[in-house]
Amino acid sequence: MNLEEAANLGEILGGLAILVTLLFGIKQIIELNKAKESEASREVANLLASPMYQSGLSILINKLSDEFTLEDLDKLDRKEKDATNFLAINTNSIGMMTFERQLSFKSVSRFMQPINGMIGERFRTLVQLLQASA
Repeated sequence: MNLEEAANLGEILGGLAILVTLLFGIKQIIELNKAKESEASREVANLLASPMYQSGLSILINKLSDEFTLEDLDKLDRKEKDATNFLAINTNSIGMMTFERQLSFKSVSRFMQPINGMIGERFRTLVQLLQASA
């Protein structure tokens, strides 16, 4: 092997080393993104499992009718009002973080689709009433 062939071989091996390094870097970035998504999903799950959020859901489902009004909300005691406010504010926060791509749409939709099926209309009414009274 002459000097020129050795130089060409070295150049090829150097290029391969750079390519392998780039592929490894891409793999690391993908793994980091998966870990971040998993952590964000865990945080959403913890929020949805919190007693205050569950209490807000329960009040919306069991205590308020489909066509509830501001007067119906006013009849709730302080703890129930706090729970419905917690529900509205934190669900809005989840929506904003999803819009800003801090949470993945895929993981949020997995959590929120069943909830939306149960309380979607009542939740929209709650938000409209809270905005109107603010």
